[in-house]
Amino acid sequence: MEDIFRFSEEPESIIERFILPAATLEKRDYGVCIQGGTSINIYFGPKQYDVSIQKCSFVNHFNKVEEVLLLDLSLTELSRNLHIYLEFEFSYEK
Repeated sequence: MEDIFRFSEEPESIIERFILPAATLEKRDYGVCIQGGTSINIYFGPKQYDVSIQKCSFVNHFNKVEEVLLLDLSLTELSRNLHIYLEFEFSYEK
């Protein structure tokens, strides 16, 4: 995934948020690993982002409580012109 941002002034923060079904999520040297029926590795420079993982509950349209994980990647170096790159690797377990 690649994002390019151009701002008139330096931004205060930029956060890439991923909302994931409840699964196992681990910080690794290369980035983050999400494991469930599918394994997803997200690669990025370890100094590029501050990583935050939170559990969140909400009531869906069927009035049932669902739990999800919020994976927030906060960019550590900000400027008026930014180029953000994340690499995803998917593997399917049987």
